[in-house]
Amino acid sequence: MGEIVHTSRIRIVREKGPTRRAMIEGFNEPIYYGVHGGIKRFYKMVILMGLTIVLLCPGLVLSDCMDFGRSTSFYVQGGHSIIFYSGLMPIARVEVPYCALSPSSSVSLMKSYVCDGDNIMIDGSKCTIMTVSSASTGPF
Repeated sequence: MGEIVHTSRIRIVREKGPTRRAMIEGFNEPIYYGVHGGIKRFYKMVILMGLTIVLLCPGLVLSDCMDFGRSTSFYVQGGHSIIFYSGLMPIARVEVPYCALSPSSSVSLMKSYVCDGDNIMIDGSKCTIMTVSSASTGPF
């Protein structure tokens, strides 16, 4: 190992957010540093876009998912809801507002783990699930 040529004595203090104040021995004034304008603007834009998505499309962010693997039967409720059962216990309700349902509809899950926005087959047509609600969140 070579010999030490210089030892810097620096004290760094966090001011607010990403702003730091460095007191360096030999300098009269502190040196402030942090995130430069371009990065700061980028993160502001990302945060604003994220908030916009949450406010305008909460279903994308707050989607519910359920495992329908234990589902044994279903019941068509109204023209756009399906209640899935495990034995005699309801486990979930699925809303499909853009597909017509009847009590005699054929319903097939395309996968056992289903989330808002996934597809389901109803009478041979692919339909988009708008809402998956668990039975534990309240009565149907």
